[in-house]
Amino acid sequence: MPLQVEQPTICHLVSGLPCTALPRSDMASISDDKLKITIYPGRQQDVTAGLYLDMDNDMRQLAQKTLSGFSTLRNNFLQIGRLNRVLELLQGMLVEQLYSLRQVPDNLTQALKLKGANQSEIPCETFQDFEKQSCNPEVFLHRTRLKIKRTLRNLQELTKAFPDEPMLQEVEQMLRALPADLDAVKLEEEIVALTQKPSFQHYLQAKDRFLIDWIKSQEAEQGQIDPRTLSESELGGTLKALQGQMSKIEEKPEVLRYKNYQFFRSFNATTHSQLNSITLGFWKDEKMRDYFLRFMTATRSAFAEHAPFFVFRFENSFTYLLCGFPDDQLLNALERNQEMVPVHAKILMRQANQSYRELRSEDDPENYHTCLKAAMHPFIHHLNRRVRMELPDEFLNFFRV
Repeated sequence: MPLQVEQPTICHLVSGLPCTALPRSDMASISDDKLKITIYPGRQQDVTAGLYLDMDNDMRQLAQKTLSGFSTLRNNFLQIGRLNRVLELLQGMLVEQLYSLRQVPDNLTQALKLKGANQSEIPCETFQDFEKQSCNPEVFLHRTRLKIKRTLRNLQELTKAFPDEPMLQEVEQMLRALPADLDAVKLEEEIVALTQKPSFQHYLQAKDRFLIDWIKSQEAEQGQIDPRTLSESELGGTLKALQGQMSKIEEKPEVLRYKNYQFFRSFNATTHSQLNSITLGFWKDEKMRDYFLRFMTATRSAFAEHAPFFVFRFENSFTYLLCGFPDDQLLNALERNQEMVPVHAKILMRQANQSYRELRSEDDPENYHTCLKAAMHPFIHHLNRRVRMELPDEFLNFFRV
């Protein structure tokens, strides 16, 4: 089935997304001296190729303290399918708070509380799945009492979110009624019996509903995503559509930047597998990859704001260029207090139903690379001219197909 995209002749700006045209004459060119300060060529294997993080050392240290343990939490969430989407959204929240707003919470638990209705909030780690572990009676008693306390706090918050559900209060009453002097064997028997009651199953369902409601509230502020990868036949249709929109772009070649980049936040959650500063597969060699770093340096230097990534488009195009620090790499650098952060780019496509789909495929790598180059070409060409990047012809011609 060919890819359905909105035809360039009827392309409209997305409602609610203000755009600004890039300046023409008041933008200083990016000098070689500037590049030497802001770009690492990536020729030493012990340092990741990327751009220097524009945060002072004190702020990075505070961020590192807050993010202590986040990689462990992230790995746990990645192993639980239903929490993968939660992880993407949480990463965006952390990047926005730590990098964009320069606000550092006291700890990770405070930073990762999920907010629900009626000012309710539950820590994200509550939704992890924990395997039962063997332990001695003393350790069992300690762990179980802690779990009871956490469950009681969750019940209080769930009761705020769902005030008309008495079964939640029933579970709270049963937990509070457990005697404090029970030994390990008796306490385990009581807990097993309690968890089999309908009211406790209702509590578990309420937790799931709270999580689903939180995801919906976060996604309501972002564009609708079509997560499918492109098939081999769709790649061919996409390449024809890209070639067909070139004349429309040339009619109105003004590059527009979305100020509300958060609308596309989910696409920045993970690093692009090809268009990045880490791997050389797409670029073929370090020189071409370093030109990409130069392009990214100039793009970021053109705007004096703490945006982790930017989104560009043309008035008569169905494609969008997203480029900057990917959320996963930025948080990884902050957690390790690293100065260098890899960068990436992604091509997004607006479809006829107003959903957005990443130009991504696992089939036919050669045609996939051709599509990426065709989609990148107008953005590279016009941004180079408007921001006066003075990129070499060798790099500009790399994207011609």
